[in-house]
Amino acid sequence: MLAKFYRLSRDITKVKMSGIHELPEFEWEEIRKHNNKSSLWIVIHDCVYDVTSFQEEHPGGEEVLLEQGGQDASASFEDIGHSPEARALTDQYRIGTVAGGNPKLPKDIAVGTPPESTTSSRGTMYLLLVLALVFVAILVFYMLSDNSD
Repeated sequence: MLAKFYRLSRDITKVKMSGIHELPEFEWEEIRKHNNKSSLWIVIHDCVYDVTSFQEEHPGGEEVLLEQGGQDASASFEDIGHSPEARALTDQYRIGTVAGGNPKLPKDIAVGTPPESTTSSRGTMYLLLVLALVFVAILVFYMLSDNSD
């Protein structure tokens, strides 16, 4: 266990001095384990961040980070509209990337840009649109039926 911790510490030191594509990759199975106050990782745009030491400093409170622990927090991160300074701050907490992911650094993404993994959001949007159209069609049908009587 100690050897694994040493390797991870050494890798994190290398990460701070290397580019994004030289970072260690983590499987989702491993990322999901880090979802509590003593070990808190989040994923933003397929980059993995260890925010354990940032919980008390986070302007939105530690609860916000704990809610996202072990998960993809890209949408939440973008919904808030973090400043360029906050985006640059993420560099010091980046420990790796999601295995098989397409990592992008938050500081390189325009504020308000939705994450690429919003296909479920798009599906929900289309479903709501279809339901709204069905509702309007039924409403028009009943209005025309009432006028013809």
